[in-house]
Amino acid sequence: MRALAVLVLVATLSAAALKLLEGYTAERTASNRLRSLERRVERALVGYQYDELGLRVDAAPVVVAGAGVTVRLTANVRRAGREVARVFEVHTRRGYNGDLALLCAVEDAPDRRLIAVDVLEHHETPGLGDRIEPEGTDFLQQFSGLELGHIRPVDWEPRRRGGRFDAITGATVTSRAVIRAVLRALETGAVDRRLASSAPTETK
Repeated sequence: MRALAVLVLVATLSAAALKLLEGYTAERTASNRLRSLERRVERALVGYQYDELGLRVDAAPVVVAGAGVTVRLTANVRRAGREVARVFEVHTRRGYNGDLALLCAVEDAPDRRLIAVDVLEHHETPGLGDRIEPEGTDFLQQFSGLELGHIRPVDWEPRRRGGRFDAITGATVTSRAVIRAVLRALETGAVDRRLASSAPTETK
């Protein structure tokens, strides 16, 4: 009986320790993700004047019907106490090898001016689709400064499909996925109030 009681005690303590370890690991993972996201947001806003950044982690994603795209508010950007821009996390399933995740910084103005676009995650082909990365080509730079109201929806395509955007050679599918995802981010962010309703979790 005594041996059994010892075994039960050891098992109970082991389970409690495991649970504590799992909680610590999950908390540390979430903290690391938040810091990583903060660095990416700051990189997207390089050169843009602001004095306060409110990161969001509890904002629900908005699904764009029929587009294979979800858009989630990631940060509110303020200057002198006034919101001047928002940063969105955009996920699309239309990459050549599946999911692509982008970060789109958009100025809060009537024409929805794009400040910058960055890549958060992708599974594209090395040497081809992976050149959407800022270090690979200047592909993403063509979006900076664009305004939603000044470009017709039909022009949000690669040039070879009659649009106005350059595509990465040999990676038209990847290029088009990025182009269309950026458009959806601008359109959805402009009209969907759910992308402005969450409370900030951290402010800098």
